[in-house]
Amino acid sequence: MEETHTPWLMYIIAFSIICAMHALIYHTFFYKTNTSVHGFGVYFCLIIFILNLLFLTHNIIHLYYPIEFLSSLALGVSFLFFSGAVFYYLCLSPFYLFGTQAQIQYFAPYIRYVMLFFIIFGILIGIYNGNFAKPTLNTIPLTFQNLKTPLKVLQISDLHISTLTSIKNLEKLIKQINSTHPDIIVMTGDIIDSDTKYITHKAKLLSFLKSRYGTFYVLGNHEYYHDIQNILDLLKDNNITILNNTSSTIFDSEKKALINIIGITDYAGNNFNYLKPDVSTAILKRNPDVPSILLAHQPKVIKDLQESNLKQINLILSGHTHGGQIFPFNLLVPLQQPFVKGLHKLESNSYIYISQGSSTWGPPMRLGTQSEITLFNITPLAK
Repeated sequence: MEETHTPWLMYIIAFSIICAMHALIYHTFFYKTNTSVHGFGVYFCLIIFILNLLFLTHNIIHLYYPIEFLSSLALGVSFLFFSGAVFYYLCLSPFYLFGTQAQIQYFAPYIRYVMLFFIIFGILIGIYNGNFAKPTLNTIPLTFQNLKTPLKVLQISDLHISTLTSIKNLEKLIKQINSTHPDIIVMTGDIIDSDTKYITHKAKLLSFLKSRYGTFYVLGNHEYYHDIQNILDLLKDNNITILNNTSSTIFDSEKKALINIIGITDYAGNNFNYLKPDVSTAILKRNPDVPSILLAHQPKVIKDLQESNLKQINLILSGHTHGGQIFPFNLLVPLQQPFVKGLHKLESNSYIYISQGSSTWGPPMRLGTQSEITLFNITPLAK
């Protein structure tokens, strides 16, 4: 693999955004308040600003758990305060447009207090959902043509195993997955989000996943930010089949083909000039006599699939979006991806399912979304 360079432009953009966010937070909630509130506001904004900057370095510098947790949490706190500030001005906008200055001065404090209430409530609910709530098991029935026997396919996505990952929660998740007795387990990217030397003991727990025909994995964008080849080797050593622009046909005990699991690498490969996605090559390697499931980390893969290729796929499984993870970020996801979450039928009569993720990224918080694992009960189409 060629040596990749830190995308400094992205860090400069992120730094500028963080500066603007915290300036707005300070101006909205603490500027022109009484002395004690103003003093608290200055320190509060400064602390979460510094923690946000620390979070920017977590892919470059290994942060120990307390620092990484606080910096990640601060990112969520900042986002919710920033969102509250935006909603504050949206609520005041009718008074700016049609009201008087006296009306603005009268209603502004009440709207600010309401926003602060929702922000604090959202932070508390978000922390609970992100750290203590059990992932939801979503069960989805589907029918496939040319399928000879019913299959149970379980999807895991966006685990983001890192310093923040709790071994206890990971063990609980694996136990929950195994209790469904799946035939096939698929991982749709962003499973590892750290250099392997810090999380090898956690990744080894994935070897305890149990299914009849094995576990299959495709890269997400976050694996590219670390020692990607070591990540692939680590997963392979723990009984996980890597699908880099290829297809694996699953056979039953009588050596009869059942289904294809096709996997492509992530779009991040184009940026890093390494393991670039090649969906056409991957599809060509399938067995044309049985149904196919395509694993692609980002749902926007459907924009790059030719109609002829799409007709050869029964189901696309993706992740990446986290369902937005923290409201109102879900409102921004459609700017980059065709779908935010859930099952969608495509014009080719195939389906795409976008997982909300089996854990969190960045802020250990969820608001308006839920961590999930998804079980597809796939049956043959009746003739």
